[in-house]
Amino acid sequence: VSQSRYKCIKVCPVKSIKVEDFSASVINSSCVYCGKCILACPAHAKQYREEISDVQEWAEDGEPMIACLAPAFVADFNDVPFESLLKALYCLGFTGVSETALGADVVAKATNDYLNSTEKEIVLATCCPSVVNYIKIYYPEHEQYLAPFVSPMIAHTRMLRESGYRNHKLVFIGPCIAKKKEADIYGDELDAVLTFNEFRAWMEREGIYFADMDRVTLPDNFVIGASERAGLFPVDNGMISTMCKDVKPVDAQFMSFSGMRQVMEVCSELAEWKPEKNLS
Repeated sequence: VSQSRYKCIKVCPVKSIKVEDFSASVINSSCVYCGKCILACPAHAKQYREEISDVQEWAEDGEPMIACLAPAFVADFNDVPFESLLKALYCLGFTGVSETALGADVVAKATNDYLNSTEKEIVLATCCPSVVNYIKIYYPEHEQYLAPFVSPMIAHTRMLRESGYRNHKLVFIGPCIAKKKEADIYGDELDAVLTFNEFRAWMEREGIYFADMDRVTLPDNFVIGASERAGLFPVDNGMISTMCKDVKPVDAQFMSFSGMRQVMEVCSELAEWKPEKNLS
């Protein structure tokens, strides 16, 4: 049997894939939803839950819908003018767009305040649901170190609901499939999660192209909220940069870790950490 069939096993950082009858399948109970197996599978046998049909049905029914746009759009659509991106969302049926960076502003400020008041010697602050999943499944003893705040996605959703958009469909659009699992945890607070790939596929299916957006005029007040501060959130040190940009730094040392490999190494070191020992 060609080993290329089992590339998913090789790339899974937590070895959460089993092979039975020459077929590889994900072990849901130990999966952290990082998506590496989906990218690696040559047969495209690994898939995630797509929600385009639900969102498309809402659009066709004239439901008021707000696109909650992840800060990472700056990287994923770096060659697309922001106004063209807004117009494409409008053409798909969205009645408004709001940047989730607004939620990132709130989370960064709350985290900074927490660091200034907590007596904990270690605080793990992350907005990545895959990292949170990893800690809860594989190092539950470290869960006590997690900063007690929701992610920018959920914070942003709650902000919109409290601002009067309780009857709108809120659709988060971002790069990460783990956000779908996170949305499930919070029930009806968020109505759907689309990846950027789903968004592009939906555009292609509807025959909507960024090059044609000059012909489209946006309605007034289409943009519900935008942030000038938290655009750095998706990059390395993003949360730290956002926290330290506009608020007084706290008496704490910051360390940034990127990628599951580094996160796994840090969690392993924390398992052996003692208060009198410096964590390298």
